[in-house]
Amino acid sequence: MAWMVPNPEGEVVFDTAGNLYGTTYDGGKYGQSYGGVGTFYELSPSVGGGWPESKLYSFGGTNNDAGYPQAGLIINSRGILYGTSTGGGEVGNGTVFQVKPDQPGPRKELEN
Repeated sequence: MAWMVPNPEGEVVFDTAGNLYGTTYDGGKYGQSYGGVGTFYELSPSVGGGWPESKLYSFGGTNNDAGYPQAGLIINSRGILYGTSTGGGEVGNGTVFQVKPDQPGPRKELEN
């Protein structure tokens, strides 16, 4: 991988196109612990083999964002992914978040 995936956490999920999605507990560009408070990533199968990666989002760990995603992701029939975090949110005790990876613009929406 071109970027370090610190502490992958929880179960990963596949979408109908075969892309794999997951989270890391650390890493990313925000926060203090190990350079960040977590990321959301995608691995896509390539025609020639391999799984090129994309870091889709760096969690911020603030009251408007999740931090330290820990449990596995789930995906619904429309391709929307859901997960939980142990940090961030209104009082810092975690969030439930959703990500819509196939929509243009920001790739995450949070429900605190």
